[in-house]
Amino acid sequence: MSARERPKNTLPPLQERSRLTMERIIEAADHLLDGRSFSEISIDEIINSAEVSRSSFYARFPTKESLLPALFESHLTRGRDALKAATELDPSSIAPRDLIELLVGSYLEFLRKFQAPISTFDSSSIPGIDQLQTEVIGHVVNLYLACVDQTDNEFLRSQVVFACRAVGSIMLRALAPPVEFAKVLGFSDERLRDETVQMVVAYLEAACEKAASPPQR
Repeated sequence: MSARERPKNTLPPLQERSRLTMERIIEAADHLLDGRSFSEISIDEIINSAEVSRSSFYARFPTKESLLPALFESHLTRGRDALKAATELDPSSIAPRDLIELLVGSYLEFLRKFQAPISTFDSSSIPGIDQLQTEVIGHVVNLYLACVDQTDNEFLRSQVVFACRAVGSIMLRALAPPVEFAKVLGFSDERLRDETVQMVVAYLEAACEKAASPPQR
């Protein structure tokens, strides 16, 4: 089929095969990260799991670390899509604390997977990453506001956005190498998660109370 005859948004066969090979590599690495960290998996494992040749891997990713942008984007995209789907469910079926526990736990798992490289990797180098992160936070905010039946409250919306960004920064610093402040404090992952959840719950409950109170004159 000539380029003139090819339908729009359809890649030539060679480009399509290249795209599929890249997807297999990313999916294989993603699968290997189940219960393991990025530093624990090897290129050989990724190649074997993806069933691609070594030359095919290195043609697309010169180092294991060069996989990071694609893996970050994959995780964020899945998180965004899951949150978007959750916002379409009945919000009364989700307790605010349960939502916070799920989100904090998921973020902690993400940080553990990428613990070694995350302190030096510049995620802003990924095209469109800022927009993707904004969408993820937006879905979190919408879901929380729906849970507490405050979807139109702009003050509370701003507080949930702040809480999301604060939690991200706090947990990133708590687990960042070479010195994990969580370990210095004697916190296990479970305690870090529970303490973070308690802090966020208390902050947002206070914000909800303030949002519901009449304005001061």
